[in-house]
Amino acid sequence: MEQKTHFKLHKVKKNWVIIGVALGGFIGFGQGISNNVQADVRESSTTSTSVVGKQSLDQGTHTDTQSDINIKDSEQGTNNREKQPDVVTTQDSGVATNNGAKQPDGDNTQTSEQEIDNGPKQSDGTKTQTSEQKTDNDAKQPDDNNTQTSEQTTDTDAKQPDDNNTQTSEQEINKSARKNDTNQLNAKQEKAQTNRERKVKANAATTEKKVAATKAVANDWKVTKTITYQAGQQGVSKDGYKFYKIDASKRNDGIYANAFYRTAANSKKVGDTKDYNGQIVYATKEITVLKDDGNTVPVLYVNLNGQWVWIDKRAFISIPEEQTPYNWKITQTTNYKPGDSGVSKDGFKYYKVNSSQRNDGIYANAFYRTSPNSKKIGDTKNYNGKTYAADKEVIVTKDTGEKLSVLHVYLDGQWTWIDKRAFIIGKQNDSFYNWTITKTDVYKYGQTNVFKNGYKFYAIKSETRNDGIYDNAFYRTSPNSKKTGDTKNYNGRIVYSDQEITVKKDDGSSLQVLHVNLDGKWVWVDKRAFGTLNPEISGPQNPILNYNSFNENGQIIYKVDGSNYGKYADQAAAEWNKRLGRQVFVKATDKTNLNDINLKIYDQFSDDDTLMGTYVRSGRLEVNTKYIGDTYTGDKITEIFEHEFGHAMGLNHTGADGQAWSWSTPEDALWSTSSRYSKQSISENNVKAVQMLMALGMFDNTAHPYRTTASTQSDIDSYITTKMH
Repeated sequence: MEQKTHFKLHKVKKNWVIIGVALGGFIGFGQGISNNVQADVRESSTTSTSVVGKQSLDQGTHTDTQSDINIKDSEQGTNNREKQPDVVTTQDSGVATNNGAKQPDGDNTQTSEQEIDNGPKQSDGTKTQTSEQKTDNDAKQPDDNNTQTSEQTTDTDAKQPDDNNTQTSEQEINKSARKNDTNQLNAKQEKAQTNRERKVKANAATTEKKVAATKAVANDWKVTKTITYQAGQQGVSKDGYKFYKIDASKRNDGIYANAFYRTAANSKKVGDTKDYNGQIVYATKEITVLKDDGNTVPVLYVNLNGQWVWIDKRAFISIPEEQTPYNWKITQTTNYKPGDSGVSKDGFKYYKVNSSQRNDGIYANAFYRTSPNSKKIGDTKNYNGKTYAADKEVIVTKDTGEKLSVLHVYLDGQWTWIDKRAFIIGKQNDSFYNWTITKTDVYKYGQTNVFKNGYKFYAIKSETRNDGIYDNAFYRTSPNSKKTGDTKNYNGRIVYSDQEITVKKDDGSSLQVLHVNLDGKWVWVDKRAFGTLNPEISGPQNPILNYNSFNENGQIIYKVDGSNYGKYADQAAAEWNKRLGRQVFVKATDKTNLNDINLKIYDQFSDDDTLMGTYVRSGRLEVNTKYIGDTYTGDKITEIFEHEFGHAMGLNHTGADGQAWSWSTPEDALWSTSSRYSKQSISENNVKAVQMLMALGMFDNTAHPYRTTASTQSDIDSYITTKMH
């Protein structure tokens, strides 16, 4: 029969003799009980499977069976009183599992003790001997003639009642205890959850109150009046400031950034006036604040240590400028003028920094102590020996009455103020601005390529180079010169020019510079930034035609006269109107007077490679039916009409296949040829060019195709076409 054992070992010094005698009696040892008793224990760590108990003795090893022994209790003593697993020997019992399943028993069946999570349950039969195991509490083991009752101590030290044949299981007690523990735990968890929910609700309510309070505070004080200080007003300095001293000897006021207290949501307190008592500040304005209780508060907008803040005016006392650090006065100003001694033609005198024996401050905005705006940005010792331009000088009277001369000097692209004693007289040729203008050519009508309005037209061509764009004066010709851009950002843009100059550089070489109008602003640009003029047509060779089909109002009224492709002309007209943002092309109706028509569209067969051609001066647009509607169809016809309408408004071709003068690409609507295999469209540069012509009022008002049918030479000269590609 299979032997199953579940056991624990305990250290019980006081029971050595009793246990030894019992073992000797059962096993029949001839040895003394004093020999050491060892127990070799094997037990599964995952399930309560059967274990065979072994004892290792001095004279050999003996395997216990039910017929030899009912219970053997071997104790191995340790200094630490370590608790060992109990041993219970059972026959034909069910296997103990982790969930503590009950084992069946019979009349002659020993039941194995089953372990559950909270304690073992023992089931015994009629002739079952139960071994009491010693626990950490050293429980005493009672014995009997036929039955030994084992008391097992649990974690709660519960005592088990015994009987002659049956032990009372403590499983029910453990279950009850576990149930009570579970109920208590559930109650604690429910209480904790309730407390958490109450806290969340309380926090939410508090947050809502804070938000409501913030909203109320942010908006319930109103600014009802604002006074901005102006130079010339009483107590206001020449640069628009009033001066105050903080007086926090008897009060303390908040300092607020962005907005005053309770006047706006972004008002932020950044300090208190008590920390700045006696400090001098300057203000640019003051406001009146109406509080929620109906009272008003005057508030100053002041500069405190470089930060603009709002402070109650009652925190200050007003002081005159003479009592401030800014009490040096400009008492005289001399502006340099061309023609004055030592002044250049553009109004500058040149000075050389001489800081070999002194060092002066360099100040932006204003000279030292003449204004709160004054800001030191450097020292002259760092510029010793360099020559700079000045446009004026001032006399500054110090608070001591002493006077000194101060120059307004252009240094490293910034206007600054420097004591004149830091300089000696210099020369322009020694300065950075030593490029000189040696020739100026102002355009006049009648000169080559000059229009009636006195302008030449150029197209920026910067595919392979990039030139600076300069305002006021060209690079290094004057301190007034200011770079405002680069030509690479305007490639293909058409501009007009009124003059060009020759500039001699410091190395002796010269270059041509154009004065051009770019997007409505006059600037200076190296002439090499522009493409060569279009040599395709006779007469002025400009990117702009010397004629157009506009009427006097800047419109072109067109009529489809017998052409089969009128719908494509309508689509092209609609696209141009959309891009230009105005009604330029207007389609004639049956009621339109023929004398008012500016562009006549008709079909004509031709054997040459022309797809369409326009006589711009007289306003006639021919559609070559040899290709249009046959080789070229659909959207391509619309694209070609867009091209011809561009000519009608005065645009020349922007490029041609294999031509170096081209400033655009074959995708441009005004490219000289049209390919069936690529799309062409109206570019932004096309639109800008037309808008420029319209802004200049360049409306020829010569195109009247129904007034005369005779072609003049000038009309023939105005013929421009779209060729096949």
